Amino acid sequence: MPQSKKSVDIDDRTDQVAKMREAGYIPASEIVERMGITRSTVSRWSANGELVTELVSNHLYVKIDSLVSHIGVTQARIFGFIGADKAPRKKAGGSK
Repeated sequence: MPQSKKSVDIDDRTDQVAKMREAGYIPASEIVERMGITRSTVSRWSANGELVTELVSNHLYVKIDSLVSHIGVTQARIFGFIGADKAPRKKAGGSK
C-alpha cells in the first residue's frame, strides 16, 4: 500500500497549494522556477522583511501582493504572477 499513501500525500499537497492560492499565496518553489532565482534568494528576501511568507507543512509560501511590491508590477507581469489588467496599487498617505 505504499503507492496509496503517496497518492494521498500528492492529493494533500494539491489541496494545500489550492487553499494557499485562494488566500493569496504562491509556493516559493514556483517563484524560484519562474524567475530563475534560488530558494536562498527567496528566503533572504523573507528574512529581510521584503516578502510576507508562511511555512506550511515544511513548504514556504509567499504572499503574492508582497512579491509584487518587492519586484514591481512590470516584473510581476513578465513572470506571470499577475495579469496584464492588474493596476498598481497606490500607497496610502501619498502626496497631494
